[in-house]
Amino acid sequence: MLSVCGTPIGNLSDASPRLVETLSRADVVCCEDTRVTAKLLAHFGIRVATLRCDENVIEARIPELLERLEAGERVAFVSDAGMPCISDPGQQLVDALSMRGSTSRWSRDRAPSRPHSPVRASQLRISSSRDSCRARRVRRRRVSPSSRASPERS
Repeated sequence: MLSVCGTPIGNLSDASPRLVETLSRADVVCCEDTRVTAKLLAHFGIRVATLRCDENVIEARIPELLERLEAGERVAFVSDAGMPCISDPGQQLVDALSMRGSTSRWSRDRAPSRPHSPVRASQLRISSSRDSCRARRVRRRRVSPSSRASPERS
């Protein structure tokens, strides 16, 4: 299961209990910078493996992460500060899961939302609008060229 987790901006004590629970139960935590995430994990006494997944390596890591998710592992994705999938490589992993049809392994609603509720709403809207755009593109490809032709004008 993939949990997309928002992290505190500035004060580590702003982390929600749900975030701490999610991170402590994860088999691996994917992060942009392992040093930054290590500080967060150490603050709460969480010992879990971290995996660097910044924009330079995320594409190479996606197949491994998909395999781990399909095997039933719990993967948490965090950004350095704030909510993943807004302006970091987390969206690429979510897109890969959606394209593979593995959305049952992605827990959008379990993702800890506080203290980033407005951003969380934006993240869900961005993800769902991208899914809608992708679905429209797939439907357009299925339409035959003859059905797209404009009717003759008289």
